[in-house]
Amino acid sequence: MTISHAGVARGDRLTAMRAALVAYWVEIVLAAIVAGGLALRLATLADKSLWIDETFSIGMATQSWGSFAHTLAVVQPNMELFYLLLKIAAFVTPAAWQHGAFFWRLLPALAGTGTIVAVFALARRLFGVPVALVAALLLAVNEFMVEYSQQARGYTLFVLLFTLSWLALARWIEGERRALWWFAALAALGFLTQAFEVVFVTAQIAWVALVALRGRRVAWGRFALALAPLGVVVLARYPLYAAHADQVAWILRPHVSDLVVGLRQLIGADGGTTGANYGNFVLLLFIAACLGAIGWALAPAARRLVAAGQSGAPARWLAALRRQPAVPEARRIDPIEAVALIVLWFWVPVLGTWVGSQAKPLWVTRYLAPASAAACVIFAVAVCAVGALVRGADQRAVVGGALAAIVLVALVLPLSDYLARPGWEDWRGAAAFVNARFHPGDGVVCYDNQWGCDFGFSHYFATLGGPARLDPNAPGAFSWQTYSQANREAIFARAVNPAYLGPYLAEHGRVWVLLGHFSNGQGNWGSAIAWLRAHATLVSQTVAAGDIRVYLFAVGRNQTP
Repeated sequence: MTISHAGVARGDRLTAMRAALVAYWVEIVLAAIVAGGLALRLATLADKSLWIDETFSIGMATQSWGSFAHTLAVVQPNMELFYLLLKIAAFVTPAAWQHGAFFWRLLPALAGTGTIVAVFALARRLFGVPVALVAALLLAVNEFMVEYSQQARGYTLFVLLFTLSWLALARWIEGERRALWWFAALAALGFLTQAFEVVFVTAQIAWVALVALRGRRVAWGRFALALAPLGVVVLARYPLYAAHADQVAWILRPHVSDLVVGLRQLIGADGGTTGANYGNFVLLLFIAACLGAIGWALAPAARRLVAAGQSGAPARWLAALRRQPAVPEARRIDPIEAVALIVLWFWVPVLGTWVGSQAKPLWVTRYLAPASAAACVIFAVAVCAVGALVRGADQRAVVGGALAAIVLVALVLPLSDYLARPGWEDWRGAAAFVNARFHPGDGVVCYDNQWGCDFGFSHYFATLGGPARLDPNAPGAFSWQTYSQANREAIFARAVNPAYLGPYLAEHGRVWVLLGHFSNGQGNWGSAIAWLRAHATLVSQTVAAGDIRVYLFAVGRNQTP
């Protein structure tokens, strides 16, 4: 039989391809997970209306460089790094590309996708490839992470930086000295992305203390020096936080029910429409996963004690929990240290914030976003630990894959709910209502600009391209100069003060009253609407999701809708 040279060449190519698939299967699977996570985030990136915090981000990025620097320096004490990156993106991108939500949400989507790779790298170092791939897959479809990857805020950037800081810290513990300086830089940058990072750093300090208690030599002086840049940034920015306590004045003291809801959200079990019972079921799975991961880490020590007949001696337990210096690669992080890292990463900030919020309310789930990454790793460790109990490599792979599929399906349902539901706030719909009925010469007042009512309407007026525009001369109109003043709320409240509304109504004949996030402001908006009803005709009105109301009042011959 004769074999052609072409057939041989084809066979060689197939053999080479098979060899490449075997050699690079981990990279190929990871690339597929990352590509799927990116596609999931980008496919519906602009579907939901921006909400008020997102439009504030746009307002920060679209002001002049001088105004931007002044606002960061003396007014806005949070997310400085995210605003700077968004400002740079807006500066180098043509203005025509900046209409709509896609552009403004792209940076968080990329940061959220990058976190998949960061979590893989950390989990692989701590637990190996199988856990790392499962963790990456779960993070790719985690509802909480997908949701905040689709918001023009800095939360996913915060998660990315904090995950990388854990990776740097783990590498330092394992003996890589230069990794500590990466940790120092990432910790400082993380605080400049989300001031709540200080709560998460306490978990890192607790973990370093734990590994030191287990007998690992820790250079505390170098570690303290690595925290110095973060301390400098905190001390430099703290006066600004103290001067703007109103930034968190709206937060209420949390109850146990808030803790449960927050836990459901952080693990990706609450897409907004799924019933609480389902979310609670997934939460129970997560708690079981935490206990399972801890049990898996402690099992070798327990087996040693049982084998030695010393399982009842507390002192022997403490000794068994110390590091075993005789094991190969003694510098590597062992299972007890690895599980302690992810458990502390999740539970210390969550429980610490909830307990601390009983004295000073700061409980907002999105501030705890990095805990979502930890939850995915915990799930992955538990899945692989249970699978490891099965004898036989083939059976172990089947059981592990089945468990991973169960957890994946459990997290996909909340994700599908999130993708199907509308956004939190409908500024787009409210702005479209005004734009369709706006007449040249109409007056527009907007309240409460303390909380960004101006940003929501101004962005969508510009995006829609119609006649509607905000009036910079209206009572209570927003400007960055006004926003930097100590009495800004009193100035913004003029928008609903009849003493200012009266002359403005007389000047324009038709006045739009746009209310957004107005319930907690100093102005008496209810009295203003009552006064307008008594002195003008209500021509049109609508209510939109997210504490948004629109009224059109007119006097004389200006009552055409």
